[in-house]
Amino acid sequence: MTGKRQTVARYIQHIPWPHGQGVSRLGLSVSAAFMLGVVLFFSSSLEAKKKPPIEKAVTGQVVDAAGNPISGATVELTDQSTSKTLALYSDTSGNFRFSGLDRTHDYSLQAKSKGLQSDVRHVSYLDTRDEIVINLTVGAAKD
Repeated sequence: MTGKRQTVARYIQHIPWPHGQGVSRLGLSVSAAFMLGVVLFFSSSLEAKKKPPIEKAVTGQVVDAAGNPISGATVELTDQSTSKTLALYSDTSGNFRFSGLDRTHDYSLQAKSKGLQSDVRHVSYLDTRDEIVINLTVGAAKD
């Protein structure tokens, strides 16, 4: 035996058992298995708490005023906490995806294409969904 198992076995051997001086090998094995189970349960629950938080993703589609997908539109996502802006182009179906976002930050989102832009949309840290879908409609030119 090594590590935790050996420590548990030594501990159990020194317990003053109520039924005489000795402990049967079966009793020792059952007790050792129980104690080992308790130790492993608590150690695994501590490890579970160390997992990184789940990140948030924002996906959607960029469309024109008629609802047609816009390929190659610039989609900008700005982190309101850090003012960092991420930008990407919509794919051939107008789809976009930002992933790995911090759940504790607010974001703003806007699409631009050929001098036209969408309204600015917002994503709140209070929104607990793992994936948020926001479709952006590129409309008339803004002054």
